[in-house]
Amino acid sequence: MNSIEDGHISQVPTFRETEAIALWSAYLTLEVSYEDFEKMTVQVAQDNGQSYSGFITKDNRRLVTSFTRTRYPRAKYGIVSIQECEEGMQVLASAFGTTFELDVQHDGFRVVMGLQEGYDVGAPVHAVDEVCLDFPGAVAFPAEVFAVRQTKSGTSVYTEPVAVIKASTECMPDAYMLGDRLKQERFTIEDFGRGISYVVETRFCSEPD
Repeated sequence: MNSIEDGHISQVPTFRETEAIALWSAYLTLEVSYEDFEKMTVQVAQDNGQSYSGFITKDNRRLVTSFTRTRYPRAKYGIVSIQECEEGMQVLASAFGTTFELDVQHDGFRVVMGLQEGYDVGAPVHAVDEVCLDFPGAVAFPAEVFAVRQTKSGTSVYTEPVAVIKASTECMPDAYMLGDRLKQERFTIEDFGRGISYVVETRFCSEPD
């Protein structure tokens, strides 16, 4: 088990990092209903056998305005190669009659943090501003996790309200503490400076990888 110390991991019984993978993300700009977005993405995923994970944003009309796909670094769901990610995004973009853009960033990090404590559906959903009160220097916006997963039992869709938080590398300890405060089981760090992403499992993680 690990924790942060001066931007690195030290041995204390609080956090555990999974094996890092090469960072990749890309995004689509859209203007479709959530129902149409989900239906089309599920269909594409079933056709090409890929799992799609990332986050979506919506406007005040509840239309999906963007989908950012990331490489989710969990072996449990299968880690898609960068080439497969790009090919999969091209197919998805074509299905929506648009193109995708690579989400290239060179410094700092991004974390997608669940706004609902743990997996307790009865827990209150925190506001983005609230979760960032103790996260100085961070820039955040509301979004929703969106994942289409291919499993032995078929195709499943997972969504969750989240805050997408970007900050400088020296703020990374704040992300770990926030994940603990929100009783998250796990969250993903995208370290742009090092070009890697990995899952952080907290002391609340009931099914570690």
